Amino acid sequence: MSPTEGELKNLEAAMEAPYTEAMSTLHEPQEPEVRAYPPEEALRRSRPLPRREDLVVDEVPADEWAAFQEALAET
Repeated sequence: MSPTEGELKNLEAAMEAPYTEAMSTLHEPQEPEVRAYPPEEALRRSRPLPRREDLVVDEVPADEWAAFQEALAET
């Protein structure tokens, strides 16, 4: 599908415009909202924690686990 004559004129005008006029800008996202709920509402919104068996990673060798723990301690 070929561009229309109007689309070609718009494209040509955009290409001839100074860079700052043709450049789009990004809007900064708003700061995340901190919400506090009454205890009953907080309990209603809560989700159960995963089972411990689902969180444990057995395949990590002891030396890699020690390096991971050291990296966490550095931060």
